[in-house]
Amino acid sequence: MQMNNRLGAVLATLFLFQMSALAQVAPTAFTYQGQLKQNGQAADTTVPMQFRLFDAAIGGSQVGSTVTLPGVDVVEGLFTARLDFGAIASGTGSLWLEITVGGFVMSPREEVTASPYSLQTRGIHVDASGRVGIGTVSPSGDLEIAKDGASLVVRSTQAFTPATAVLQGSVPGIGGIYSRLIFENGFGAEIFGIRHDNAFGLDYLTVTTAAFSNGLIRVKEDGEIAIGDVPSTAPLHVTDRDIGVFNDGMLNETLALEDNDAVLGIYSSNTGSFGSGLVFGESINNEVTNKWGMVRTTSNTAPELRVTYGSNANYAQNPSSVTFVPGGLKFPDGSVQYWAGIVDSFSDSRINLLNISASGIFPDPAIVTISASGQSVFIDAFACGLHGADGFSSVRYVLAYRVAGSSSTPIEINTARFVAEDNTGSVNIFEGFTLHGNAILYGLPPGTYEIGLSIRQTGSAMDPARFQSMDISAVVF
Repeated sequence: MQMNNRLGAVLATLFLFQMSALAQVAPTAFTYQGQLKQNGQAADTTVPMQFRLFDAAIGGSQVGSTVTLPGVDVVEGLFTARLDFGAIASGTGSLWLEITVGGFVMSPREEVTASPYSLQTRGIHVDASGRVGIGTVSPSGDLEIAKDGASLVVRSTQAFTPATAVLQGSVPGIGGIYSRLIFENGFGAEIFGIRHDNAFGLDYLTVTTAAFSNGLIRVKEDGEIAIGDVPSTAPLHVTDRDIGVFNDGMLNETLALEDNDAVLGIYSSNTGSFGSGLVFGESINNEVTNKWGMVRTTSNTAPELRVTYGSNANYAQNPSSVTFVPGGLKFPDGSVQYWAGIVDSFSDSRINLLNISASGIFPDPAIVTISASGQSVFIDAFACGLHGADGFSSVRYVLAYRVAGSSSTPIEINTARFVAEDNTGSVNIFEGFTLHGNAILYGLPPGTYEIGLSIRQTGSAMDPARFQSMDISAVVF
């Protein structure tokens, strides 16, 4: 049948009935069914048709390719056309279908409904390989979402029924990876990965990084956690990557830390009374007993480290056995014993023989530092030398101190003592002598001091006495 040359005489009433994706041939194709009437009567003819998509009802731009069918059979007014506009970038708005029948453009255009446009609707694209892209026409995986603030939500709408997302891989056997979740940066480089794999003959959930692909954190199937590249030996095992203590080196450890310098840090703010602590306790029939605590108080109270003992569940409220304070120990009666340990010691320090003059010498003193008021110093010194010859030799010695680095006369601590020898007449030789003294020095302000033996000669010997060596210890407490 020939079509009338007057466009107004042709009425094309088009209905969209269904769309079917033809995945094996062209997954972007769909079936279009319509009805064609001429002068109000159903047409029976074969006629050329052309189909185009536009982004507006009037005017606008064409979207996709043009589908030209040279002969479409119209039977009792109905026809079917297979349309394929190719991959269409979509998601920005509706599309309108324009049909040309026998050279006449049908008007108005018909808005494409969701059914034939489902391969592209609202930004969803399915490519020729069946991969789905949301916001992209070039998905790099089976499903890709590409948009600002992309998110994926899996929600269960039934009460007491969990939402479930399953990553399931094939079974690789021992030493393989079952499934994996990868976190990449904006350049597509892997930063973190979480995988279910099998290592050392056991199943693990492993956290990996690009630098440590063998795993930083492993959660074993029995719940043990290993941080580092070794199997866990304790329920929580943290290890450096180049060392490892295995089962033969541990017994009953719940937390194991390994490193060249293994350090456990426990920190807190200053808003509480007891900022941080370690507790050691025993539970018998759900009753806590034999409970020890090592408690660090905050700067809001007093900077102390307390060792407590008792059965109170609040370890900080148990009595203190001993308390460490800066520079010393505080005991349960409130007394404080300051200490700084052995801060200086000389053991049989041999030096060159020194002549002991009448004005005295202060040889090879110990250097000590008093850091807090109330500290004391215990001093013990031993020295030896040679008496003077050719006359009566008398050596006076006493423990003394002065500010370190000064040249002032040492301040004597205890009572002076003398050792004497008569080397006159036929006995005109250097006789040996020994000096020994100890004392407690207290009341000094904080500072650094020299402490030793002040020695001078008081006799009439022609040849002076000689100092030879000294052994001195000083303990600050």
